[in-house]
Amino acid sequence: MRAKRAATRAWENYWLAMEKTLDPKKVEGAVSNTIAGNVKEVAALIREKYHPEDRLMLWFDFNNHDNENVKSSMRAFMQKVKPLLEAAR
Repeated sequence: MRAKRAATRAWENYWLAMEKTLDPKKVEGAVSNTIAGNVKEVAALIREKYHPEDRLMLWFDFNNHDNENVKSSMRAFMQKVKPLLEAAR
């Protein structure tokens, strides 16, 4: 839940910066396309949305300037999500 709230805040700030207005429908659409959640949710969303041979560009620092949090998220992805994705191949 924390990751989804962070994704919502990130998209809100993005749209405010881009357009100087906030359109809740754009935020909702962007958040629904965001991969965020706990380890199992993230792995499931990636498997659901992408082919195993696809290449992903992941932004762990999108609107997040907390260096330790960014590094922690990157480690969690590699140590916990990646093995679930590889096991599903």
